[in-house]
Amino acid sequence: MDELQTIEASSFAYRGMSCAHFLRTWHDTKPLDPNPVSETFMVVIPMQATPAHGGWLDGRRVEFPAHPAGSVGYLDWRQSWAADLQTPFETMNFFVPLSSFNELTDELGGHRIDSLSCPASLQADVDPHALGFAATMQPILSRPHEASALLADYLFGAVRLHLAVRYGGLRITERRRGGRLAGWQERRAKEIMLDDLGADVSIEAVAAACGLSGSQFERAFKTTTGMPPHRWRLSQRARRARELLDSTALSLAEIAQICGFADQSHLNRVFAGTHGVTPGAYRRMRGR
Repeated sequence: MDELQTIEASSFAYRGMSCAHFLRTWHDTKPLDPNPVSETFMVVIPMQATPAHGGWLDGRRVEFPAHPAGSVGYLDWRQSWAADLQTPFETMNFFVPLSSFNELTDELGGHRIDSLSCPASLQADVDPHALGFAATMQPILSRPHEASALLADYLFGAVRLHLAVRYGGLRITERRRGGRLAGWQERRAKEIMLDDLGADVSIEAVAAACGLSGSQFERAFKTTTGMPPHRWRLSQRARRARELLDSTALSLAEIAQICGFADQSHLNRVFAGTHGVTPGAYRRMRGR
């Protein structure tokens, strides 16, 4: 591979979900290695069109059709698959244990998900939502030091829910979609996320303090505040950075560290996106 980047969900709520970006720019006549057999679905989103190619299922020769960029296919790892893909390719793969789908259907109701309606053996249509998730995950994989546990967990939860609804047959009633945090839950969640802005806090830890599952908390927090937890916390980091710029002579690097940014450049990007100017320009405008 030219590139292999991976990231795992930090929250127990998503039970071992992970994501990997695969990129190979040359032809290779050697088949790809078979998967380790496990109770897992490997969901494949081509980032560029994948041509038709052969492979093996439990040692039996099979043929895979061409898949356009942004389509969705999956391989059930309870069986052994090996692809004879000799051409260059680029994919974003999500690995979803069946236990993670079970946790979701236990919470929302409905039948257990034992298969998805997007097998890699069938021609697939483009799924713009899945392509959007894959594109969003790419910068996180390339700069994992800037990815908070809240952000990664939020994306893994969104991917799992999308796959369950569109391809797994999960139905969500309007009653279950609604719901806000109680006043004490909102206060407790914000206290935990604000207690130490430099610490990495997982969805599961905050949700547990509110007596909710991770996915319940994410939906209720967004309904209550208008933004997902990771985005709310990032805005609070930018707000705290502005306060320090107003009241101290700390360097930008020191402020970035105190507020939980990966480095000064990360602070610059987030602050500019929130306040419309870079921290340095803001400080000059304030005359400090």
